[in-house]
Amino acid sequence: MNAGKIIVGTTIGAGIIWLISYLNGKKKVGDKLDSVTTVNVHSIKLTGLTLRIDIILKNPTEGTLTIKQPYVKLLFEKAVIGTSQLKDAAIEIPKYGVKALEAIYVTIPATGLLTLGNGLFKLLMKKQPAKITTITVTNIKLGGKFINYEKTDVTTLKPKA
Repeated sequence: MNAGKIIVGTTIGAGIIWLISYLNGKKKVGDKLDSVTTVNVHSIKLTGLTLRIDIILKNPTEGTLTIKQPYVKLLFEKAVIGTSQLKDAAIEIPKYGVKALEAIYVTIPATGLLTLGNGLFKLLMKKQPAKITTITVTNIKLGGKFINYEKTDVTTLKPKA
């Protein structure tokens, strides 16, 4: 009877150790996700400024990653000038793979440009570059649950030629 309890206890202990190692390895996979975000002027009209955001996701690991559609926040001189729409969509990034996401368009209305982005509007009208900060936020599915991923990039927004 004691030998049976020892075998059961050993099996449960080994299972717990395996589960912890597995989940810890998955977390490391998620820590290695990388993203590159670029922002370009799509159009400038009287109604406002439309920016095109391109996101490239890189998975340098041997495990496939599943993430949620990223949410992007745009800042100019520490002021939020626009955000992307929320979308509940799963995106799979293959092992050792790169995934270019569909372009995200953010329109900053003319009223927003005059209040929050006045300096941005002036730079673009003078055909001068402007620094835009993008904060990309998503969730990575690891071990049956989601963990947060956030990356900040600074992009030089060049006026449309």
